Amino acid sequence: MLEQIKIVLVIYGIVIIIHMVSIGSKLPDLAKSTVVSFVVMASTYFGSAAISNIILSLKGMI
Repeated sequence: MLEQIKIVLVIYGIVIIIHMVSIGSKLPDLAKSTVVSFVVMASTYFGSAAISNIILSLKGMI
């Protein structure tokens, strides 16, 4: 799981660099949007894992 988070952080870093170079966005604005998108991605990732565990435990599979 930590390896996946590292990969996501590297991808976000690349996106930030491309975005800053292409439109000249200011770093604080870009940082805010990056934090928000990372929180959404992380909550989706962990939320789906939690829902999967709940469903599997209800079915008696774990």
